[in-house]
Amino acid sequence: RASCGSTEPCRGHVYPVWDVAACPHGSYLVSGGSDRTARLWSTEHARPLRIYAGHQSDVDTVAWHPNSQYVATGSSDRTIRLWDVGTGACARLMSAASGCATCLAFSPDGRQLAAGADDGSVAVYDLGTARRVALLEGHQGPVWCAAYSRGSGSLLATGGADRTLRLYSMPPCDNILDAINAELAAAAAGDPAAADAAAAAAA
Repeated sequence: RASCGSTEPCRGHVYPVWDVAACPHGSYLVSGGSDRTARLWSTEHARPLRIYAGHQSDVDTVAWHPNSQYVATGSSDRTIRLWDVGTGACARLMSAASGCATCLAFSPDGRQLAAGADDGSVAVYDLGTARRVALLEGHQGPVWCAAYSRGSGSLLATGGADRTLRLYSMPPCDNILDAINAELAAAAAGDPAAADAAAAAAA
């Protein structure tokens, strides 16, 4: 069986690939490309395991949710989508505040998603409601990268084409990543009771 590696490239996209992100848990990758799709890969296979289709233009940026059960995609169609990794269903559809999404970053607790845009703004979305809860401004050009601080996620760092790095103060989020990891570990060990308890702690 062919695996995805240096001797056997992963093939599936029919146009250029713009972004790729590694899964926080396990040997999986997600990619986005000019063919308007995102694709799920395993390092054990040279072909995609699943295709996430629905965008009307290039998928420019991709990111994994901290619990590894969802991936987010940002597109030149000015929308951001949240996909269920297992089923391939679109769980959330969010309209970009302005411009096209150029980078994505999840808060440590997985409840918010920050999306940098080509107009210099950064929109922050509540994933429970799919609504924008903040619009951060300051960059004088496209925002190319974004990252939350670890733990409480009280800082959001962004970098832009204007050659600046900006730090935004964010409301501290619930640090439930340990509970999420416990839920995944319990599920992998086949312990439904422990998984349910961890899920309740993370809710």
